[in-house]
Amino acid sequence: MKVLVVPDVHGSWNQALDFIKANKDKVDYVVTLGDYVDDWEDELNGKPMQEGFLQLIEMARAEPDKFRICLGNHDHAYISNQTCSGHHFEYEKMYYEMFTQNMDIIYPAVLIDGVLFSHAGVSQHWYNRTVSWYNDKHKMDKVPKKLKREYNKWKYNYYHIEDVFFDGVVRSLVNPKTEKEKKYIEEYHEKQAYAKKMMDDAYTAMEPYFKDAFSTTFKAETLKAILDSDTEYFCHCGYSGSGDSPGESCIWIRPNSLLQDNWPGHLKCQVVGHTELGLKKFKYRTHKLIVCDNHEHNCGFILDTENIGDDFEKVKYEKNPYYNMRSNESLLRMLLGGMI
Repeated sequence: MKVLVVPDVHGSWNQALDFIKANKDKVDYVVTLGDYVDDWEDELNGKPMQEGFLQLIEMARAEPDKFRICLGNHDHAYISNQTCSGHHFEYEKMYYEMFTQNMDIIYPAVLIDGVLFSHAGVSQHWYNRTVSWYNDKHKMDKVPKKLKREYNKWKYNYYHIEDVFFDGVVRSLVNPKTEKEKKYIEEYHEKQAYAKKMMDDAYTAMEPYFKDAFSTTFKAETLKAILDSDTEYFCHCGYSGSGDSPGESCIWIRPNSLLQDNWPGHLKCQVVGHTELGLKKFKYRTHKLIVCDNHEHNCGFILDTENIGDDFEKVKYEKNPYYNMRSNESLLRMLLGGMI
């Protein structure tokens, strides 16, 4: 299949839209990789950004089987509580409405013929963690309200037993001396054990309703469902301000960390924007990565998914303490910035 790829736009709407219009009928898919807003030239922000994006959306809705609109970290910033470099606070409301009104056709990642397209790249590490967090957060969604109320009541009673049953007095009876105090402590332990049993019984009654929403087997559709439910899972979360750390989301991770992390094993290749390296092809072990953003934001190209080629630059990484913290020496070197 032939896929027309448009990386980060950042205000270059004239070039991006002209490229799409001139070539969309020659390809099977049009994939845009995000960052539709935020430019460092004032006159390109605000209304010009909105007009360009809405033209793209109009084309996508006219040909829904052909267009795939991916989310970038700059776009995500306007529908979350995060910001990126070049964030325009004066247009927050405009951009928020622009994106949220079209989230039904905005994707975190798109899989086409074994090639995964996203703004920055999907690591298996981040994917597994995200699915696990999502499943844990939503595991009680199908539990009947009556059972949840019963469980929450006894959970509260157990963890607040002094306040619920003893008005906070028992905390002071650490070393009971009188018979009255000893009886008080004995009653405390009995009530505590009973509350624990009732809490455990209520949890057991809920367990048949627990069911993971998603499997950790990679599916691009899973990421779309998670984005539609909770945008927070895509927030910047690593130790590197630029996103160059393992476990970053698919709108933040940088090629260096992405290549060294695990990938979904069945992928032919990943195609990303986000990092201004120009149109480059990298290979590390079995991982093939195409990076296609540049400073001018005019790096669109057409990819044949059946013939991605072998002209990938092989990357060899030295042992890095961020990835190989098996020894105290490696950890110390990392913490002390190479002083030892």
